[in-house]
Amino acid sequence: MKITFSRVGVHFNHIWVFKNFDYEFNAGGTYAITGPNGSGKSTLLRLISGNLTPSTGKIDFSFHNNKVEVEEVFRYLSLSAPYMEFIEEFTLMEAVQFQEKFKPFLNGYKALDILSAVGLDKEAHKQIRFLSSGMKQRLSIGIAILSDTATLLLDEPMTNLDEHGIDWYNNIMKEQDRKRLVIVCSNRKEEYENYCENILDMRTFKT
Repeated sequence: MKITFSRVGVHFNHIWVFKNFDYEFNAGGTYAITGPNGSGKSTLLRLISGNLTPSTGKIDFSFHNNKVEVEEVFRYLSLSAPYMEFIEEFTLMEAVQFQEKFKPFLNGYKALDILSAVGLDKEAHKQIRFLSSGMKQRLSIGIAILSDTATLLLDEPMTNLDEHGIDWYNNIMKEQDRKRLVIVCSNRKEEYENYCENILDMRTFKT
């Protein structure tokens, strides 16, 4: 997946979040989007995922040199963010099986394999609403990382993770397929410094 931004800007209520953003995210590249709260990190991630339309400029998506329309971008990426929610009445098994209907998992994994990989297989038949925030975060990250997609987007991945969860995150990130595009949105170095070769500071594009 290749994503090209050409003089992109975003404003809300006439206040610019950022403008004149020119950048190219290339297949196989690993990128960290950094900056303090309010600098536009999550806004940029929403643009990358096709969930937000820029106020100015243009974004081009391509896969193996073939243009991808923004309406189809979701097929090529997986996303984990603290603000994403599961259907609380689903069990963990049902939640993972539901995700599998939209995108296959890597290595032919099935739902129970995913739950084992995130250390939650013993909770397979527990409803999501009874999980701790850290368990939900692990489930979200695991589904995103283990989905068979060309692009992986992670927004503040260590949110709500305890020490054990952080160790798990570090281990699963080390096993990443270097052929996919990986973008981590964070203002904490420990979330990206061992995995991302390119650092993009959003303060550069503040007005």
